[in-house]
Amino acid sequence: MTADMIRQKTSQLLSVLDKDIEHIEQTLYRLDELRSLVIKRDAKSLEVLLENIQVDADGYAQTEAQRHQLRCEIAELLGRDVNRFRLGELAEILGEPSATPLMKKRQTLRQLAEKLITEHKATAMLLAECARFNGELLSRLIRAVSNNSVTYGRTGKTSKQNEAAFMNMEF
Repeated sequence: MTADMIRQKTSQLLSVLDKDIEHIEQTLYRLDELRSLVIKRDAKSLEVLLENIQVDADGYAQTEAQRHQLRCEIAELLGRDVNRFRLGELAEILGEPSATPLMKKRQTLRQLAEKLITEHKATAMLLAECARFNGELLSRLIRAVSNNSVTYGRTGKTSKQNEAAFMNMEF
């Protein structure tokens, strides 16, 4: 009975791991799309993308809860501590050929997680560079407004000096 329950729970866990793989692949796609939209400065599309991310995040919380529940149930059936129980350990207990799909999904998840870390860093670097550039631009504009000095020409006409400004504020 316990062996059948473990196989059933493992089968359910495999389905949840498939959802995890889909979620990470979707996240990778969205990070690419986010970087592209930031570079294009497409505010409308960015807004839509962020709304979609929020909706999907709410839905994915259910998958995370389901995975956690299955881990707890399998660990309990095997008499293991859920905090220390890992997929590799379950694969060892299942043995071949039942462990093969589990190990393939584990490997896929590891590869996707590594790629996700790389893509996340690239996105964070792009956003940090955008923030730096925007800060520099604002700094120059503010400095230009606050440092405007007035000079007088030969005829007594006044003119503002905007030489330090990033762009000329005169019309």
